[in-house]
Amino acid sequence: MKGLVFLGVALLCAGAAYAETVDRAPNATDNTIGDPAGYNPAFGQLIRSFSMPQNAQGYFAGVATSNDGYCWSSNWSGSFFRYFYVYRTTGSFVRSVAVSTTSSGFRDGEGVNHLGSGYFVTAQVSTSYRYRYSSGGNPSGSGTAFISGIRGRGIGYDGTYYYGTTGTFGTPIAVFTTTGSQIKIFPGTVHTQGLYGHAAGPTYLYCVCHTGNVIREVDKTTGSFRRSFSVTRTGGGCSRGQGAESAYLYYVNQARPSVMWIYDAEVGGIPAVEPESLGKIKGVFR
Repeated sequence: MKGLVFLGVALLCAGAAYAETVDRAPNATDNTIGDPAGYNPAFGQLIRSFSMPQNAQGYFAGVATSNDGYCWSSNWSGSFFRYFYVYRTTGSFVRSVAVSTTSSGFRDGEGVNHLGSGYFVTAQVSTSYRYRYSSGGNPSGSGTAFISGIRGRGIGYDGTYYYGTTGTFGTPIAVFTTTGSQIKIFPGTVHTQGLYGHAAGPTYLYCVCHTGNVIREVDKTTGSFRRSFSVTRTGGGCSRGQGAESAYLYYVNQARPSVMWIYDAEVGGIPAVEPESLGKIKGVFR
């Protein structure tokens, strides 16, 4: 009997440790929303995925892509954010790079930015940073403070403006110029949906929401939810692909080991094709 009691206590402790390690929005629920009328079968289609077991602690959150076929990720926790882990976008592990500018963890990132190729930007707890990278997807571990108003969970760039969370869970997204001036608060209520990372397209934001464990497509003008697709819990950062993959979202979930998921989200860089026919065309060529 004592052995059974000890085993039960051990399992409870292990569960508590797991819960403390995942950066999950308070009171997040597991409901999902239906797809609205006009749903495009290509939207939310899984292109590929790959596991990232190199970090023994697991629970990656930040993600960014390079312009030459690489991506990198690391831990949301300041205690474990000590390396960028570099992968080919096809999934093979390349290297780990020591990080000196850690600032309480890597929450979200974006390789698409106004600084051009050779830079990616991040959202970290206290502010945002920019890091350089060289060919071969080789990032610098030393970052420079970027837009001070962006902090907490998410950052994205649509070619004109930056969209960044202004604090922890439940605080709104703000819109910033490339010089760091805040011009407005993003409309709508997506920030109340357990918002984590996000990416910005020409017309929509793509927001990782712990409420429902979905990525929501959100209209940038009205803030209204347009459509969504389900993702594995618990969500982390979200970044646009580059070049031929600019229509894709790179999304990482907090698990052990973490997994990089690449989804079709039609955020730009694809031919102007009617939605109903696009899925059929992709089905032919894949």
